[in-house]
Amino acid sequence: PSSKKKYAEDTAPSTDTLSFKFVAIYPRFILLADESDPFSRALVLRGLAVGNLSIIHEEASSVSRHKQIDIRSTTTISGHVKELETFVHNNIDTLIGPKRSEPEENTVGVALIEPVTVTVEVRLISRTRFPTSRFVSIEIEPVATLLSFGDLNLIETVMRKSTRKKKDKLCNERLHKNERRNQPTTMT
Repeated sequence: PSSKKKYAEDTAPSTDTLSFKFVAIYPRFILLADESDPFSRALVLRGLAVGNLSIIHEEASSVSRHKQIDIRSTTTISGHVKELETFVHNNIDTLIGPKRSEPEENTVGVALIEPVTVTVEVRLISRTRFPTSRFVSIEIEPVATLLSFGDLNLIETVMRKSTRKKKDKLCNERLHKNERRNQPTTMT
């Protein structure tokens, strides 16, 4: 009887779990069209944000004669933004400048879309002897919007600037990598 109990204890799957949750109550996320202009137009996002991070490591299977253990690691990141409001603000200095004041409801800016709820989930499942599985889910409730050409221009400027920064960073990394490769080595 004691050997069966010991075998059951040795073969019981072990699980390690780490969970983290954060809540941000209506923060403002500001995307500027031009950072060098203090009176630049900006795209302002605001909503109730809830995020979850979960990391689980568990024994999926084991082969006792080879003493190999297959560990399954599941990492899940999910975000939920409720009542996401999007505004175009024509003078960002009044919102974040030195003479800023708490905006009243009607002075926040021009509403780009009606408040909407957005949920995003990313999950990675990796195992020792199996390929990694990836899962991405984005849910947006149906919404109607009215855009002007100026609003589209602001969105295009913000998107173009972010992709340009990523390209510049990638080019710099490649340049430094090539410089290191081409440096002469000295032997003493």
